[in-house]
Amino acid sequence: MVIYMYSYNFHSLWIINDLITLFYFTYLVKRRVLNNYLLLLLFLLIMILYLIISMYQHGIYLVSLLSFWDTYKHLLLFIFGFNLIKNISVERQTKFLNQLYTLSFISFFIQAFFVIIQHLKDYDIDDTAGTFGDGSSHSIGYFSIFIVTFSILQKKSFAHIAILIILSLLLNYYAENMGFYVLLIITLFFILKKQIGFSKSLVYISLGLIITIIIFGNSNYLENIIGRIVESGSAQKYNGNKYATASRGILMGYAIHLGNLYGRGFGAYSEIYGVNGWLIKKLILKQLCISEATHLIAETGIIGLLLSLLTYISLFVKQFLYWDIKIYSIIFFVIAIFYNKMLNDERIFFFFFLILLVWNTIKDR
Repeated sequence: MVIYMYSYNFHSLWIINDLITLFYFTYLVKRRVLNNYLLLLLFLLIMILYLIISMYQHGIYLVSLLSFWDTYKHLLLFIFGFNLIKNISVERQTKFLNQLYTLSFISFFIQAFFVIIQHLKDYDIDDTAGTFGDGSSHSIGYFSIFIVTFSILQKKSFAHIAILIILSLLLNYYAENMGFYVLLIITLFFILKKQIGFSKSLVYISLGLIITIIIFGNSNYLENIIGRIVESGSAQKYNGNKYATASRGILMGYAIHLGNLYGRGFGAYSEIYGVNGWLIKKLILKQLCISEATHLIAETGIIGLLLSLLTYISLFVKQFLYWDIKIYSIIFFVIAIFYNKMLNDERIFFFFFLILLVWNTIKDR
């Protein structure tokens, strides 16, 4: 977490991250942990065959292998983390959670300080991201959801939680993280309904929504939130135009126009480890990879997107015993896939992973 958060522009440390990920793989193989994930391995085998067919059709490129690795390497982090913490004592779990919370809590206020300074200095909204670095504003959103969730699970005081929520709303307002508000509401509902009951959780969330509407009702911010939610999963038929700033709906239509059912090849529009896809210079709309959904559709087609979703969903269904965590993880993951670069940015997936790890660990005890 320290590497992701304080390396500023994390992408320069991709190699270190991937070496750590390869360590996860050797650990899982040595312990034969992967034998417990047969459905996941079946989906991965299907994706490998899909990759081979794609390379046969579109050509053999290094970036295709890098793109495949970049999309599915997060599975190793997920399986490693959950299996490791499951095999340690309750005392060590408690110590780990307490230390993690202390680090996260202090880091949140450090991020808050820098985000406010960046906002006052009129940074671009994408660069209003604390110490996460340029173009990393979404990381603030996922980290905010994580710390709020963690504080509730740790049963902190009402004032403690309220301060974190209010500060999170402010930071993500400055960074214009529209999707943050949707994901926060969904997270609060699933977390609170077990602690205070279904009815009370609805009341609290409804009150929060009313207050938000009152605060933002006279501005176009609330309208922008609703607009982006609608556009993230919709597609406008691409008509060949070049837009200065294309919306998510237009980019989704453009991705479908390019990829259709089967896609243009793994890595065709990717920039990974300094290697560019062979079709990237032909893009008319340069923001094609605004979300993981547009990225996957363009490269692997609608079929590839569906297979990727099923691969990760099979992991969530297998990993969790409790249906509320299973449903929450699937909903959160699918929304994030359509809203931003869930699998293309390690930091975003990492905080999603931490939310589930902490919640599942506390619930299992």
